[in-house]
Formats: sequence, structure tokens, C-alpha cells
Amino acid sequence: MIVAFEIVAGLVLTGALVTGTLVLTAFELGRMVTMDDDQREPETDTIVLRHAA
Repeated sequence: MIVAFEIVAGLVLTGALVTGTLVLTAFELGRMVTMDDDQREPETDTIVLRHAA
């Protein structure tokens, strides 16, 4: 019975570590994308449409 508790405890700890790692990874990726957006220069190549006279 103690072996079963150890297996369950191991699975719970592994699940908690994997979940925590995924949350932190998603947070870091979101932060990296946001930093990239802040550093990107606005595009100056805009198309100007002129009306026919």
C-alpha cells in the first residue's frame, strides 16, 4: 500500500512540475513577443491611393 502512495505522490509531483513549466514557458513566450512588438519600428512604406482627376 505504501508503494501505491509513493507512485501516486510521484505522479502528482510530476504533473505539478510539468504544469508549472508550461505556465512559465507560455508567460515567457508572451513576454518575448511583446518585447519584439515594442522594439519593431513602424513601417513607413504606406500605399497612397490617389483619386483619378
